[in-house]
Amino acid sequence: MAFDLKTWKQQAAEKLSNSGDWLRARMKRDAPYVAYGALCSLSLWPLLQAAQTDFSAVAVALANLGANAGLNLVANNFQKWKDEADVANGIAAAAQNDAALRADLDKILAEVQAAQHAQASQRDREQAIFLDELRQVLEQVGSTLTINTGGGAVVQNSNLEIGHDFVGRDQFIIENYVVQVIQKSEGESEIGLLELVREYLDDTMQRCTKMKWDAIADSFVQHGGAPPELADIFVPLDVQFTLPEGVSTLADFALLRGHDDAKRGRTSGRTRPDRDDGDDVIAVPNLRGSDEPAKRVTALDVLGAYPRAVLLGKPGSGKTTLAAYVVLHLARAASGDSGALKALGEAWTHGALMPVQIILRRLAESLPDNCQRGQASHVWDFLRQHAGLTEQERLVNVLRRIARKQGALFVFDGLDECGSETRQARVHEAIQDFMDTAGEQCRFLITARPYAWGTPQPKQGEHLLADLTPDQVQRFVQQWFERLHDKGWFDADERDDKLRRLREFVQRNEVRESKPEDVVISVERRGRHLLVRRARQGRADVL
Repeated sequence: MAFDLKTWKQQAAEKLSNSGDWLRARMKRDAPYVAYGALCSLSLWPLLQAAQTDFSAVAVALANLGANAGLNLVANNFQKWKDEADVANGIAAAAQNDAALRADLDKILAEVQAAQHAQASQRDREQAIFLDELRQVLEQVGSTLTINTGGGAVVQNSNLEIGHDFVGRDQFIIENYVVQVIQKSEGESEIGLLELVREYLDDTMQRCTKMKWDAIADSFVQHGGAPPELADIFVPLDVQFTLPEGVSTLADFALLRGHDDAKRGRTSGRTRPDRDDGDDVIAVPNLRGSDEPAKRVTALDVLGAYPRAVLLGKPGSGKTTLAAYVVLHLARAASGDSGALKALGEAWTHGALMPVQIILRRLAESLPDNCQRGQASHVWDFLRQHAGLTEQERLVNVLRRIARKQGALFVFDGLDECGSETRQARVHEAIQDFMDTAGEQCRFLITARPYAWGTPQPKQGEHLLADLTPDQVQRFVQQWFERLHDKGWFDADERDDKLRRLREFVQRNEVRESKPEDVVISVERRGRHLLVRRARQGRADVL
C-alpha cells in the first residue's frame, strides 16, 4: 500500500490508541518537552517507518501540511532514531529553542488528532485526569494545539469554548469532572452540576486558606490589609523515617518492600489500630548505615507514595495544618490553578483529585448512640449533613460518583478527638469500611495523635511526624515576616529589623532548649501581639 496522508493518519491513530500506560507515564513523570515529544513520537512513528523505504512519499505528506521544519527533522533523524523513546528525547532537544518546529509539530498533532486518540487510550475514569495533564504539558511548552474535550467544548491556549462563550481553565477542569466522569441522572442539568462542583470547590478553598488566628486576621481586615494565608507560611513537615541504602524515594520503598496492598491501592488490613501504652514519641529505627547521610522523607512523600496514608503527631505538630494545605491545593488544582499540584511535591503524581475533608470529631458526634459497628454509610450520611452547601444531598451524590469513577482524596482529620476509646473504634471501623468501598482510584489520609493509633508501621504507610528542625523554625519566621511585608504591614527596613530580633529570640539558649513546636507557638504569639498592638496604636515598634 502506498504511503499517503490517509495511511499515515490511520496508522498514527492505531499507535496512539494503544499508547495507554506508556504515554500516561510520560505525561506524569517526564519533563514537559519530553512528554510533548512522546506524544509527537507516536504521531510521527508511521512516517519514520515509511521513510525507511519510501522517503519521497513521506516528504510529500509533510509538504502537503506545510510542515517544512518537520520535514527537516524527519530527514535528519529517521535513520538514527530506534524507538519511540529515542524520538521523544530527540524532539524534546530540537523543539525547545525552535518555534518553527513546534508550530509544525502542532500541525501534525492536530492533523492526526493525537490528543483525542491518546485520550481514548486511557481508562474511562482516568481520561479527564489525562486531559488535564496533557493540557499542562502543552501550556508549559507553548503549544497552540486545540484539545477537543468530548463534551461540546474545546481547549485552546488554556481557554475553554462552550458555544460562543470563553471561560477560564477552571471551567475546563470542572467540565471534565461532570461531562466525562459523571453520568448525569435523568433530569439533571449539566450547567447545574458544574455550578454545584464549582461552589463546593470555592467553599473548600475559602475554608482552608484562612489561618485560624482570629486576632491577627481581624486586625488586618479592620485596617484595610489582607491577612496572611495558610499557603503563605506553610513549612513542609518531615517524618521520623529514613530510607534504606540504595532506595531514593519513599514510593520506591513501598514497592521494594513488596507490600501487596500498596500495589492494589490498599494498606493496613487491621480492623483497628493496635493500642500502645507508651509515650507519644515513638522511635523508628534508622535503616541506613551509620556513615551514610539520611535522606529526608516528608509528610507529602508519604501522601504520594501510599494510597492509604496515616500521619501521627503530637499536639501542635502540624497535622491539621498539613491536611488543610493538601486539601487547599487539590481544590485549587481542580479549579484550574495550573501550579497548585507543584505545591504537593514531586511524589504527588495522582492529578487533581477531588478533595474531601472530614473532621472526625464531628463524625463521631453524628454516630447513633447505640452504634455497634461503624460503616461507610455513617460517613456518607455525615457528609450529607455537613457538606456546607444548601444542596448537600445532591452535592454528596455528585462527589460519590466522582470518587467511584475517577477517584478523590478523602482526609480524615483527628482520630484522637473522637471521644472514648469505644467511640474511636466505631469511627475507625467506619473509615475502614469507607476506604474499602469508596472507589478503586481513591486515596486517603488519616491524622491522629500517636496514642490513638499505636505503633506506626512505615511499610503500611503509617508515619510519625518529626519535630521541627531549627532550619524549619527559621524558615517559618522568615516567611511570616516576608508575608507581613508583602501584605503592606511593614516596609523593608521594618521587616528586616523584626526578622533580626526574632532570629535573636529563636537563638536564645532557653529557647533553643525548648521543643521546636513551642518555639513556633511563641513566635506566633509574639507576631499576634505585634499585630494587635500595631492595629490599635498604628505603630510597629513592638519586639
